[in-house]
Formats: sequence, structure tokens, C-alpha cells
Amino acid sequence: NITATSASCSANITNDGGATVTERGICWSTTQSPTTSGTHERAGSGTGSFSAAMTGLTPGTTYYVRAYAVNAAGTHYSSQVTFSTLSGSVVFTISNPTNITATSASCTANITNDGGATVTARGVCWSTAQYPTVSGSHSAAGTGTGSFTVSVSGLSPATTYYVRAYATNIAGTSKFHNDIGTADGNDWRREQYYRQYCNMQWQCDKHWWIYRYGKRILLEYGTISHCIWKS
Repeated sequence: NITATSASCSANITNDGGATVTERGICWSTTQSPTTSGTHERAGSGTGSFSAAMTGLTPGTTYYVRAYAVNAAGTHYSSQVTFSTLSGSVVFTISNPTNITATSASCTANITNDGGATVTARGVCWSTAQYPTVSGSHSAAGTGTGSFTVSVSGLSPATTYYVRAYATNIAGTSKFHNDIGTADGNDWRREQYYRQYCNMQWQCDKHWWIYRYGKRILLEYGTISHCIWKS
């Protein structure tokens, strides 16, 4: 049950050495040979199997773990095991924007893996400058993994916008970017036609080149052969 911030560990005391076990549990540390003077979790007393949860761990970190047992003879430790917490890095994708108008667009993203740490916030952020963040214009879209769609509104006509999906968990805020462009009504109808025949080039370029250079490019270079034209 290893996540980015927690894990569980099981142990079994098969013999108390002739002295009752008054305390038992798990101790852990980022350095070797952890002891009960550091972080530890009690798990009852006596012999037999037991489990303990380790919480408050740091994502992407190696920990050393030992079981311990206390009786009249002192504190005894098991052999040491190691594990690493998950990174907490969110894995997601963002699709090319759809429903582009002069002032709005729709963006869909999909979080496929939360990196072992629950996604507490997700959504889309956008700007006319590259690499937008949640400190600027953004729209939240719930929590957790899975697909979500956000409507981006209040945009300026014939303007290139940079858009990134974002997801926040205990490891921080991860982002995945894409670009969109706004258009007037004529550009929107032409965009539908060119996207139909040039989808592969657009996906590879990751840019909406037609809108980057404005309506003039659509009119002067409006043939299929110039669909992937760029400076």
C-alpha cells in the first residue's frame, strides 16, 4: 500500500524469548537502522502478526524500516527493509481545443495517474504569454483523476492563447500545455476545413499556425499544400 505519502508494513513475532512483549511496532527513517528514538508507530503487544501504517512521508523518497519489540530484556529490532514512496507526479494529457470562437474555446484533459497522491484541484489556465500558471487566468474543474472539460471565455478575437491543464496534489502543481487561437466567424469555418485535412501536422506542431499569423494567412495561403506553412 505504498503511496506518495504513506505505506503500511507487517511483521510477525514468533518467539518472545521467555519475556512478555509489552510493546511492538514499526520504526522508520530516511537513514539506515531506524530506532524508536525516531519516528515510529506502536502496534499493540504480545506475539503474533501485526501491521502499522507510516504516514506523513515525503514523495519520491527512500525509507528504511524495522519492526521492534520491547520486553524485560530491552528493545529488539528486526532486519531492515527499504522502500521508496511514489513521486506524486501526475500523468495527464490535454486534447486540442474545440468549439473555438472569437471569445471562447473548450479544453478537455484527462488525468490517468495521480502519482500516488490524491489530486485535490485540477483545471485549465491560460494566457497570451507562454507557460500560464494558476496565478493568472484559470478555471477549476473538480478533483481526482479522469477526464474533465473546461470552457475558456473572455478571450480577445484573433489572438493566440497558451493553455495548460493543471493538477495539484501534495507533491505540488503539475502542468501539461497546449496552444489555442481565437477567430472570427469566417476563420472558424475555414479552420474546420483545414483541420480535417491537416490534423496530423497540427498535432505534431502543437501550434495553431493559422491563427498565429491571423486571418491574412488563411486568405493568401488557403490551399491544402500551405496548411503547415510557418516562418
